[in-house]
Amino acid sequence: MKKLILLCFSFLCLTQTGIGQELYREGFILTSPFDTTRGQIKYYSYNKAAIQCVFRNGDTGEEKVYQPEDIYGYGIEDKLLFNSKQIDNKQAVFLEVIYEGTMRLYGYRDRFRRNYFYLENTTTGDFEALTEKVIGDKLRNRVFKPYLDVLKLMLDKSDLILDRIEKTALTHKSLTNLLVEYDKRYANFKGKVLLGSKEQWPPTTGFYLIQGNAQQKLGDYSGTGNSYLAGVGVKFQKEISRGTKRLYLDLDLSLSYESFSQTYKRTEEVTDQSIVTNGLNFAFISTNTDIRGDVDHETTVDLRRLNLGMPINIKYVFPGKKWLFTINSGINPQHALTKSGQIHGVLRQNESVLIDITSQEDTERFRMAVNVGFGIQLKTQRTYFLDFQHSPSWFNQGILKYKYSFVRIGLLLDK
Repeated sequence: MKKLILLCFSFLCLTQTGIGQELYREGFILTSPFDTTRGQIKYYSYNKAAIQCVFRNGDTGEEKVYQPEDIYGYGIEDKLLFNSKQIDNKQAVFLEVIYEGTMRLYGYRDRFRRNYFYLENTTTGDFEALTEKVIGDKLRNRVFKPYLDVLKLMLDKSDLILDRIEKTALTHKSLTNLLVEYDKRYANFKGKVLLGSKEQWPPTTGFYLIQGNAQQKLGDYSGTGNSYLAGVGVKFQKEISRGTKRLYLDLDLSLSYESFSQTYKRTEEVTDQSIVTNGLNFAFISTNTDIRGDVDHETTVDLRRLNLGMPINIKYVFPGKKWLFTINSGINPQHALTKSGQIHGVLRQNESVLIDITSQEDTERFRMAVNVGFGIQLKTQRTYFLDFQHSPSWFNQGILKYKYSFVRIGLLLDK
């Protein structure tokens, strides 16, 4: 384990050398609405994108930092577009353009992760904030929605869609849908939705193979069952960071097979009120028996399982030019689609067999566990990945407990 941690740390240090290069994305700056200079934009995060633009000229390689007061705006990969706007008497920021039509919808998130929206008339230049205010606490509150009045005033034919405006929420999706519908139906104009930081659908799909080890434990018995673990899986990866390509939600579907054959042993002291059981195929109260003193349990579990897993993980990607390092954590629900096997339970005292029973295995099919892991990715025309996953027995799984450690090797079908 120490070697594994050291290897993980060493590779992380190596990947940091490429981070500065990876942060550069193809883009442009607008020194005026009609003057464009192309190059590369250093995109740290969505929050920092609102307060500065780090631009590297494609011809000279010169890097320069622009504040919102210096340029009209900038764009990243023709997906993210920011315009410089003064949002109050003292502060100018780069606002993300969300929708461009008869109205221009802007979005902005401050360092406290609060979202703000602004609306601009592309003809008159009228610029207004879309706000709401909540008064009271969580149990009793009242929401005031001044942004609805702004929408009614700025949309020329708002009287035709008053009901639609009243149902509009102060969110990225709801405001965009309203403006798209308004321009299409009443302005005879097809606007442009700049998905920008929201361009995350459909998710990236991938496939992988599973190779590893599964462990089985029976309560507090001595002994550990080990099984070779093999399987296949499909991955659905969705970015949840704002265009920085660092934070992802991974939803996987996997099919794996395991086979156990292990004998578990335990010594127990029986009193006149003991419940004697192996937790699987026999149990009795000692009160009405003459069994007292130490008894020896010996339980053999033969079990084969075909498991359907649905790991859900949050994954962070440390950027690099070609090699990427990833860490992830989440949950790993698992259900046995098919299982077969038998339980052989034996109870002895002083070499005398008190119980000898064989029955079909009938334990829980469902299992829930925490999942943690790390890995590497190689970016070429496709993205190849290799990661290590560990799923310990942290949640209550019944008398039989399972733990998994495995490697996944696969391919992401990048867009």
